[in-house]
Amino acid sequence: MDDKNYYRLLGRREDDPAIAEFLQALQPSGPFPILPTSKESFKALAGRPPCVYHNYKSLGVSLCFEDSVLRAFHLYKGSHGYSTFSGPLPHGVRIGMCGADLVKLLGEPDGKLGGGRGGPISLTYKDKGLQLNFVGNDWEDRGNLLDSITIHEPL
Repeated sequence: MDDKNYYRLLGRREDDPAIAEFLQALQPSGPFPILPTSKESFKALAGRPPCVYHNYKSLGVSLCFEDSVLRAFHLYKGSHGYSTFSGPLPHGVRIGMCGADLVKLLGEPDGKLGGGRGGPISLTYKDKGLQLNFVGNDWEDRGNLLDSITIHEPL
């Protein structure tokens, strides 16, 4: 499995064998097929179909499907009830990097979310298909650690 697999899998249907192979590569000695720990449905955002998340908590990953089509990966650093994701990440990103190192690696983000009372901060790189979510909510904390990553189709 390489870090380009994420982008190759986006847009595939949930029953596509390539998705099962991706999950199996994360736990080669585990049972096959790997079944989600849980599935959660969320109402649609404006102009979008409803989202169904297939959560694989022991693998540190949640897959977001819209109309049974894979739209995003959510990868966790041992937070939100998930184990730490152990697979490769795109663009040289590593779980647990701090904000300053990520900006040095990826450049200035397209957007910034959260902070202060708005909750933990996030950096978005639309052209790379990344949203990087951090533990803390202080924009001045250059050591703020990466908490989770969302990978979606680049815009």
